[in-house]
Amino acid sequence: MDAEKKPNTDRVVNGGSTLGWDLNSWGYHSDKGFLYFGNGNQSIQYSYEFNEEDVVGCGINFKDRVVFFTLNGHMQGVAFRFIKDTILLYPAVGLSHSGTVINANFGDQTFLFNIVDYKKVRTKSTLIRYGKC
Repeated sequence: MDAEKKPNTDRVVNGGSTLGWDLNSWGYHSDKGFLYFGNGNQSIQYSYEFNEEDVVGCGINFKDRVVFFTLNGHMQGVAFRFIKDTILLYPAVGLSHSGTVINANFGDQTFLFNIVDYKKVRTKSTLIRYGKC
């Protein structure tokens, strides 16, 4: 992608809004393990609450058009389904305390979740679903 057309993802946005409490955002919240979407009034129990010792991962399966989360390397299941492949997606992390430090891994390190096995299983299940095995 041309540098002039590349979106700027190296910025901090302080919009005063919580992830998933905005029309165009999805959020997996640590306090109760709920997923939030839309206006914040829409939520579902998804997983367990997590804290600063846990490793949270987020993955996107573009073939099936789903977003999933992992917790300490374990798949938590499909979190969100998106229909349009034209939706622009940006990673975001919400922090509630000033000075909080996180480690983010965008693929330059090995993921705790075994993404290679996930891709193998997804490929095999897709082939079986369409009668190619």
